Amino acid sequence: MTLAGEKIWKKLSPFLKDKKTIFLCGSGKNGEDGKMLFNLAKKKFDADFINFKKSVKLRLVLKKLKKTINNYDIVIDALFGIGINRKIEGSYVDLFDLLNNSEPKIISIDLPSGINPDTGDVMGGSINANFTMAINFLKPAYFLHPSKAKCGKIVLVDLGIRAIKKRNPNIKLINKNLITKRRKKIPVDIHKYRKGNLLVFSGIMLGAARLVALSARKIGCGLSTIKILKKFKKYSLVIEPGTITKYGENLNIDKYSAFVIGPGLGLDFPKKKILKSLNNKIPSVIDADALSIFEKTKKKFHKLLEKRNNQILTPHQGEFNRIFNIKDSDKITRSIIAAKLTNSVIVYKGNDTVIADNKNNVYLNSKAQKSLATAGTGDILAGLIGGLLSQNYSLIDASVLGVWVHSKLSCKKKNIIAEDFVSSIKPIK
Repeated sequence: MTLAGEKIWKKLSPFLKDKKTIFLCGSGKNGEDGKMLFNLAKKKFDADFINFKKSVKLRLVLKKLKKTINNYDIVIDALFGIGINRKIEGSYVDLFDLLNNSEPKIISIDLPSGINPDTGDVMGGSINANFTMAINFLKPAYFLHPSKAKCGKIVLVDLGIRAIKKRNPNIKLINKNLITKRRKKIPVDIHKYRKGNLLVFSGIMLGAARLVALSARKIGCGLSTIKILKKFKKYSLVIEPGTITKYGENLNIDKYSAFVIGPGLGLDFPKKKILKSLNNKIPSVIDADALSIFEKTKKKFHKLLEKRNNQILTPHQGEFNRIFNIKDSDKITRSIIAAKLTNSVIVYKGNDTVIADNKNNVYLNSKAQKSLATAGTGDILAGLIGGLLSQNYSLIDASVLGVWVHSKLSCKKKNIIAEDFVSSIKPIK
């Protein structure tokens, strides 16, 4: 605890210079950290302290704080830490509301009070921090909603304590080092027939298939083909010239190295055609309508995928809820259960995308920006993952790399609509 206090203080003290600060400390270990920090702060800075011990009359403290809170520049939140195991109720909810709506900046120690560290759930009420001092380890709550939006900027305080090598589940953050280790080197004598041949099944919304096929080629896939139903042939004149088109029923799927099915199919797309397309062992990305269509026959769909054992499912929350009846509250657990149920890699999309396989390996994405909330970006992700899958990346590596590239695209201010995103895609180097 002493080591933690000293390390946190080095990170915290620059925030307190020339500021008036109040430390709010609970009765647990998080509170003890806060008290230690206050003892260091009062020697150098203008700092006050409130001890929220079990015997404190919270309503009297709250009444006083309402009059004085805006006299401070900084609030240090050391009320509840990672050990929280109960719902926040009563006056503490009122306290959190007061702090969240007051003028001072809030710095939380390890975790904003009221947040479950593993699931990201709000336990009845929570602090909305401007900064969170993460002690030694990053917690899932920093990257999962709804807590992600409540943590503010994460400041990692390294205590030098190493994580155990065997973890269950084995959760990793997607970052540049991870990407560097997983990317492939492309030989100089490569040609298009060895760089991947992706097939995209299309339906009524051909634009979605176009985004998939083009994104796949932009990420390095040698060839991409859209299979178009004959009745939609007249719309294929607008397809990019580098994308191959196929019509009708006769198609040798075995010549393709991977395929994507789902984007733009429409919910009226024949279920039998999807089942026929999945009747093989070719690596595949199953997305959008190819998932939702099986809402009423989800158990049969699960068994088909379990037996097939060579696919990535990329549902957003609505699609996930349609094809899985999983009650667990947190996104990580739901993703792991879904991966085991279907023998698949699950890319559970969102601003807090979770990737999970059936061996308890989990990858969290932290880079996605709100610019992804526009039509077509999900199709682009399917194309990125499918394009990498066609280049002989494993299911998990194609998913991790695809999500990474996708989120990096969202960090570019010029990318506003799907067409902007596609124009910015570059092969992984």
